[in-house]
Amino acid sequence: MAAWVLPAISIASSVIGGISKANAQRKATAAKNRHQKRADKFQRKAWRYSKEKLKGQYEYLKEGVQTKRENAAMAAAYKDELNWQKWNYDLMIRQSEQEGLNAQYERSEQLYNEQIDFNSEAARIASEKEYRRYQDAAISKAFEAEDLQLQSLLKTDAIKAKGAVGRSTAKSVQSMLASQGRNSVILAESLTSAKRDLVSTLESIANDQEGADMQAFANKMLKPGILPIRPMPIRTPIPIFQDPKKPTKYDYGPKPIPGFQAPDTSGATLVQTGMGALSGILGASAGMAGVEAGATWSEKAMAGLQGAGKAMGY
Repeated sequence: MAAWVLPAISIASSVIGGISKANAQRKATAAKNRHQKRADKFQRKAWRYSKEKLKGQYEYLKEGVQTKRENAAMAAAYKDELNWQKWNYDLMIRQSEQEGLNAQYERSEQLYNEQIDFNSEAARIASEKEYRRYQDAAISKAFEAEDLQLQSLLKTDAIKAKGAVGRSTAKSVQSMLASQGRNSVILAESLTSAKRDLVSTLESIANDQEGADMQAFANKMLKPGILPIRPMPIRTPIPIFQDPKKPTKYDYGPKPIPGFQAPDTSGATLVQTGMGALSGILGASAGMAGVEAGATWSEKAMAGLQGAGKAMGY
């Protein structure tokens, strides 16, 4: 077996191993970069979807606030309408009560005036009745006095007509005159008593009239005055709703940047493998006898290394 075969096999195995390692590195780097590209695409899509989501949420909240404003305005208008209806109804009730109280007061005034007139008329009738009774008594007493005086004259004349004289006659006339005077005093006292009764009765009638007038005044209704009017309703306040915050670039966040793409280092591995193989070739050629034989072996080794590299795709 030629001396260069074993070193050539060793160098070829080292080259093939290096080429396999470089190929594996190239595939791993390519797979990692493909995965990073997919991750970058996902991040861009997720950022775009998040941005659209924030915009959609803003529009939804904006519509919700507008709906709340409209509902609040409608509720306030409805409440205002109810308040005005109640105010008008209460005003009608107050007007009806005012008219009823005024009518009652006018009726009370009418009854009071009628009662006062009735009391005055009753007092007048009673007073006139008492005056007539007193006048009748005075006339009766006057007639009685005239009768006494006439009877006294008749008796005196009768005594004188008998023609009797002396003390007995004088005593009879004196007795008769005394009786006449006593009866006159009785009549005068009776008339005075009747006058006192008249005055007392008139005072009692006046007191009764005054008491009846006071009772009528006590039963009189007080003037109702003017009933208060309920204050006019005020407008229902409408709450103020704040608009939602419009999303900005600070809410979206920064755009995702592409991930790191690992460089392909398989070429460097292959170069390193080639340099190691070249060093082995040069070392093996130094121990060979003859420069020409060594040169031929080196050329053959390099030719084999290039062929192996082409076979691996480099």
